[in-house]
Amino acid sequence: MLLLLGGCLAPGETSLLRLARERQAGAQEAEQAQRERRLQLARQETADTLAAIAAAKAETVRCAARLRAVRADLELELARLHGAEVDLEAARARAMAVEHELQPLRALEQQLVDLERLQAETAQRVGALQTEVDATARAAAAREGELKRRLQALQAQLAAAQRFDAAMAAAEAAAREVLQALTPPADAAEAPK
Repeated sequence: MLLLLGGCLAPGETSLLRLARERQAGAQEAEQAQRERRLQLARQETADTLAAIAAAKAETVRCAARLRAVRADLELELARLHGAEVDLEAARARAMAVEHELQPLRALEQQLVDLERLQAETAQRVGALQTEVDATARAAAAREGELKRRLQALQAQLAAAQRFDAAMAAAEAAAREVLQALTPPADAAEAPK
């Protein structure tokens, strides 16, 4: 009994000290739990950010593939325009050879000059389109919607360039018909001798 009484009288932990210690332990546990929640949240945000980066990279790859297709189409159109330019030069040489003999071919020459001007304008437009495609490629990752609108505009301009190519072929055919109509047949030229 003395021991028991001595234990009660012995200096020990009071209720207030025990309560303060328990509060402190509870606060530390709450702080630890909050740190773990923040860490988990940071991990989740990191995972979400990495997923968004991967999606953006995949979209960049898709945009780059579409851009390569547009560039290939433009290169094909440039090759067609170069062929048309070669045809234009050949038509100009033929016109100059017969200009001394046939007066009506001067009208054809004016048509060829107009075609050459249109060819230069078209080449300039194609150069501008190439520049615009390059600029669009740089902005494609950030502005996919704008890229789609520009791609549609480029496709419309490409169609216009193809129509120009067809018009140039028709003009050359018309020039050949005028030349054939104005050139006297070989039999008629030999008869007056």
